[in-house]
Amino acid sequence: MLYSAADAAQRASLIEELEEGPYRQSALNKLEKMVSFSRSEGCRHGQLADYFGERMAPCETGCDNCMTPARERVEITDEARQLLSAVYRTSQNFGKNHLIDLLRGSESQKIRQFGHETLSVYGIGRDRSKEQWEAVVERLMELGALVRGEHRNLLLTPEGAAILKGERKVSIRASRMAVKPRRGRRKGASSQTMEHEGYEHAVFDALRRLRKEIADEKGVPAYVVFNDRTLKEMAAKLPRSEEEMLALNGVGEVKVARFGEPFLQLCRKLRDSVPVEE
Repeated sequence: MLYSAADAAQRASLIEELEEGPYRQSALNKLEKMVSFSRSEGCRHGQLADYFGERMAPCETGCDNCMTPARERVEITDEARQLLSAVYRTSQNFGKNHLIDLLRGSESQKIRQFGHETLSVYGIGRDRSKEQWEAVVERLMELGALVRGEHRNLLLTPEGAAILKGERKVSIRASRMAVKPRRGRRKGASSQTMEHEGYEHAVFDALRRLRKEIADEKGVPAYVVFNDRTLKEMAAKLPRSEEEMLALNGVGEVKVARFGEPFLQLCRKLRDSVPVEE
């Protein structure tokens, strides 16, 4: 099986071009299941059987996970209970992105809108990165401790309740929780401007913050709004109209209709303070 994060981002971008509705929601759910299958630690055959509503014992000799189990594992019971507690304390009404923001102490508008900064779980997971928390969510879904609701919100199951009460322990392959080093800036690059990319770092960060706000509001991964490649080109060119935005890589009419206006407003504002690539 061939898989990379870029594949998932590309498929998500294509799905995002679909009209809002049950078909688009189903496509996003199926993509999530495929990504989870690729990263999972359980028997592949068992997972395929589960997808079709059946149950089967681990094959033990017929898939990569059974034949080469991970030697290095780490316990994440504390993190699992924190995540499950966040699900419970927000009445099981929110998706992965919002819950991770809550645990990491985000000051986003959505957190303040629902008063979640007052919850006991607010900020208790600051020591873990967003990627690490995503791995915790994936692991809990693999174990059947969490399931998706109708609106992609996360719901507790009896298995999740047992973990939350401290009746079960949770471990994960060590590599999934490994902190990935950030790529350093190339020698000679400015601390303020990434000249070889043609855009200013501060502009890109402003666009990323807006993307995150919109993604949180819609309950979708950030790359579904616009991927990084599109945002970098947007940061360099700062489009002034829908026509100019449509000329950017990865932008179609559906995305302009759904997300374009707030980005155009920000781009027009940023144009007054930075040089623009024409």
